[in-house]
Amino acid sequence: MAVSLAHELAAEGVHPAGLILESTFSSMVDAGAHHYPWLPVRLLSRYRYESARKAATLDAPALMIHSRTDEIVPFDLGRKLFAAYAGHKEFLEIKGSHNSGYLDSGAVYTDGLRGFFESVLPGKK
Repeated sequence: MAVSLAHELAAEGVHPAGLILESTFSSMVDAGAHHYPWLPVRLLSRYRYESARKAATLDAPALMIHSRTDEIVPFDLGRKLFAAYAGHKEFLEIKGSHNSGYLDSGAVYTDGLRGFFESVLPGKK
């Protein structure tokens, strides 16, 4: 959904210095199909939130953060979004669950954020 919001802002002429996308997915139907493989999620889903499709039109620098052990949003969906992103991008792999990965990763997480901020915010080193 963050990509959808960024896409809408870009369409209105707002250009952020950078985007941070943490533990997010390529699309809502991809996530639904992962969790409910026995349901025809692609046919039933009313809201698609096609982040990967919209990411292909964005050019702001992006930091994407995801954990391989995220139990809510599969790591592969984060990598799929990363692959689709058109602009300059960095991928920060953290460890831990969906809701505590930032805590479990400690300095890896904070150093990754710091490095990204320094790269996109001039004079903030």
